[in-house]
Amino acid sequence: NTNLRLALRLHDVADAIDVVGIAAPAMLPRGVPGRAVMRLGADDHLTFQTARCTGATAHGGTSGDTDLQLMVQAIDAAARLIGSAAPPVPWQPPLSAVLDRHDVPAGAIGMIDDPDRQQVLPLRWSPADGHLLIVGSSGAGATSTLRTLATNVLCGRDVDSAGAHIYVLDGRGDERLMALAAHPRCGAVVRVHERERLTRLLHRLCELTRVQVAADGSAPQVVLVIDGLEAVRRTLDDVDTAREFDQLEEVLSNGAAHGIAIVAAVEQATAVPPAFLARCPNRWVLHLHDANDATVVGVAAAGVPPPGIPGRMVVAGRGSSAQLVQPGPPPLFDAAHAIAAAAAKPIDELPAIAEAARLPRGWARGGIVGLPLGLDFVTGRDHVLELPEGEHLLIVGTTRSGRSSAAVRIAIAWLTAHPGGWVGAIVPRRSAVCAAIAHANARDLTLLEQIPTAGPVLLVIDDAEAVDDPTGRLAALAAGARPGTSIVATGRSDALRQMYGHWTAVVRRSRMGLVFTGGSDLDGDLLGVVLPRRTPIPPRPGLAWVVAGGPPRLVQVALDDAVAALDATMLRPR
Repeated sequence: NTNLRLALRLHDVADAIDVVGIAAPAMLPRGVPGRAVMRLGADDHLTFQTARCTGATAHGGTSGDTDLQLMVQAIDAAARLIGSAAPPVPWQPPLSAVLDRHDVPAGAIGMIDDPDRQQVLPLRWSPADGHLLIVGSSGAGATSTLRTLATNVLCGRDVDSAGAHIYVLDGRGDERLMALAAHPRCGAVVRVHERERLTRLLHRLCELTRVQVAADGSAPQVVLVIDGLEAVRRTLDDVDTAREFDQLEEVLSNGAAHGIAIVAAVEQATAVPPAFLARCPNRWVLHLHDANDATVVGVAAAGVPPPGIPGRMVVAGRGSSAQLVQPGPPPLFDAAHAIAAAAAKPIDELPAIAEAARLPRGWARGGIVGLPLGLDFVTGRDHVLELPEGEHLLIVGTTRSGRSSAAVRIAIAWLTAHPGGWVGAIVPRRSAVCAAIAHANARDLTLLEQIPTAGPVLLVIDDAEAVDDPTGRLAALAAGARPGTSIVATGRSDALRQMYGHWTAVVRRSRMGLVFTGGSDLDGDLLGVVLPRRTPIPPRPGLAWVVAGGPPRLVQVALDDAVAALDATMLRPR
């Protein structure tokens, strides 16, 4: 029903016929803009040249100006003539590629471009906001983002971050993160290859996941910063580190409910565990070499920032671009701040020599004797062996592994738990150390004649493989012939494994004792346990697996000054 139809040059003949009924518009020359065909009726067509809307040099324009440019110039000139005010800018200026700390409000770590509302907002994150995932390829600024966030928390620039403790797990080995360790509220910066400290860090975090958070949210707040989450998981996904891998997964899955906020950076979003991703409400995407990888975290591939602008990101969920501030200097603190801030408990290495003087005293109650042995490898705290009254301990290891020193430690702890008890030592090779803690000592079984008829008794037998029991008296004593008697026997593991029918087989029935590192993989068989193939740290004197029910625990056995550690009355023969 449209009578008047106009067609400028068209590419397709069918389109030309559809509009004006003839093919002429498809034949118009390309070099004559404005040439058109007008349909007046079924057989009435007019070819004409459309006039320009203005002259080529009108209003001071040049011959190269387009019609639109000339129109804008005319409107602008007219607005100046009548004194019209400048209209508001329809959009905010683009985000700067470089932001300094003074360019953002206090507590912010960047700026967000919100074009729908025509405003630029401060970019913030605090532990109260929940987990944060940062996805970015190498060189996009992920590590710098982590350092800026950690600095913001440590300096308390956000009110919700005040008092939060930080632990850093570095899966990439970036030296820039080490500067955070100097702050009192940074417990540790742990590299993924530091097996000992990594084990202790994950254990401590798992302990927090088992603590019930108070209703008022007063539980300690911890921020775990992970650089290279996929590298950490890949390193721990091994038979020897299976326990640590499970602990990391537990923290990722349950940390949010127990006051642990996780800030993790990855290079590939597909490497993020689904359980953690589901609990991660905050997701920032930096530049990615494969833009399609961003769809995993809810960002369209077209929205991924281009390369060459470190710190430029997209905030998932709102789809807005943001720019992070330039990484600043390490977080500073003064003496007053250090005192006021609750310092985080550090993640230290297990000392090669543990001092017995720092251990608590032994105790006895309810038929159990508590024997402080040394420092636990996993927790770094005092390890107390709980020995039921009348049960025995077998201590095995190679030469100079620390067997005799461990026997001394146990005897001293036992004496402090039984001030009126009796300790005797059978030392076939004359160990002066063992003799120093005994009320009586001998080289053979003649010592058994001196055992009192009443009261608690501890019998220490050093180099048990060299002590024979032809009459069976020692085996009977180990089997419970005298109630209230405990035996501590030490020996070389290789020798005891080959001694069938030896009296130590009765001692082994308690399945309690110490297996020092540096021996054979079969040493655990003497106590009925399977020990790990490798120790998390190299074997050394005093480092032993403690077997006392449940999984074996790695402990650095403390050293005693046997004479100074005991009261003189304890050393006096009775």
